[in-house]
Amino acid sequence: MKPLPQSIEPQSIKPTILYSTHLKPQTLFEYGTSRRNGENATMYSCVFVHDYLVCCASNGMICVWDSFSSSNGSRQHQLDVEIGQKRSYDEIRDGSRPIVCVQAVSSKENTNSSLYDIQYIPNKDLLIVSGDPGVFVYKWSDFQSAMAQYEHSSTKTVNIQPVSTFRPHSSPYETIEINSTSYDASSNILYAASGDGFGCYQWDLETEQLLGTFGRGNKISNSGHVDYLHVVKVVDGAVITGGEDGKIVSANSLYHKLTKGFWNGHERKLIELYDIQSTMDKNKQLVTGQSTNRGFLNNSSIWSNGCNLWVSSIEPNGNWLAVGGGAEYGHNGITARSSSMPATTGFLTTWHLPTRSFTSGCVTRESINAIVYNPSLDMLVTGANEGRISYWESTSTKRVGRAWCSASATYALAVSLESGKMVAGGCGGVVDCFVDRVRISQLRL
Repeated sequence: MKPLPQSIEPQSIKPTILYSTHLKPQTLFEYGTSRRNGENATMYSCVFVHDYLVCCASNGMICVWDSFSSSNGSRQHQLDVEIGQKRSYDEIRDGSRPIVCVQAVSSKENTNSSLYDIQYIPNKDLLIVSGDPGVFVYKWSDFQSAMAQYEHSSTKTVNIQPVSTFRPHSSPYETIEINSTSYDASSNILYAASGDGFGCYQWDLETEQLLGTFGRGNKISNSGHVDYLHVVKVVDGAVITGGEDGKIVSANSLYHKLTKGFWNGHERKLIELYDIQSTMDKNKQLVTGQSTNRGFLNNSSIWSNGCNLWVSSIEPNGNWLAVGGGAEYGHNGITARSSSMPATTGFLTTWHLPTRSFTSGCVTRESINAIVYNPSLDMLVTGANEGRISYWESTSTKRVGRAWCSASATYALAVSLESGKMVAGGCGGVVDCFVDRVRISQLRL
């Protein structure tokens, strides 16, 4: 199951200069037929497909908005954005309804209906949606046809059948969810991070055949992940996975030759594994604290006893890789989050891909749920279990700004490479849209 850490309520945050910002959400996309219904859904993932924003939610719905009509394109609106004028809730809501919704999984038929991840494959014009029911593959052209057909209709929920469905190995004891997918265009293979004992699945999109699984190991041999996976990314032919055990594993999906430091995609053998907690402990000089830019002393402890890290998100940026997640504290195997627990509950790290080396880390108060690289700002953006998103230098873990958002916990971040717009969504079924006209200088504090 995708982790749902306790949200840090905005009112509990002590205001400091570090967290102040002039950036406000300019458009609010609300999901559902009413505001009350929208508050019951959690947006787990979103992606831009040309001029459209597509999101998947905890109630098995896939929703599409016209991202341009949802934010007023008038000159006055642009001026309002540039000078930071606030807009009322009613004004923000204009044009915010989805133009089409697809009930991919019926919550009445299946109590495990959450959809956790959505990806778009441009060269195949496909939407890949994954979650509790497995993986659904849709033709984007079918969504376009539905939008054209129901453009002037009051009916917004339509029936679109997937062209392919992939399911993990069944279990008699629990639902096996797919938390994340990533597509390798060079081999036409879809990789999927699962919540079962098989780890990462490999499916051939052309033949729809399961090629195999890899990624799981054991604590004794240190041969892979020892818990379920949250995320998988294909980066320049390398397959990188992260999971509940706080480790990232790298695999090579292209080459038959086994190279030290990688997985071999054909033989599915472990080549390199990094323990985030151990790596940060061994490189304290590269790690800073949550509220300051000061490092840790060699004799100081970054993490308290009984702490376990988990990896939630991996984001590539050229030669760099950002990895983030959360920290759980417990006793005798029972995890806990309360006011008596340590204030550090998450982390963000950066890695240099060509050398596969750890370059910087930051211990955060919030659990990092999502990371995205925003090229128009040349910054990393993170969403967490609090009502704000954070901006970081693109190749380090130096936080340079924060912005309030509507969701009390953010799980979905996406950037449009065509328009420069960025969206953030999560609890409450809403997605905030940030206008790309906001410059880096406006984000700095």
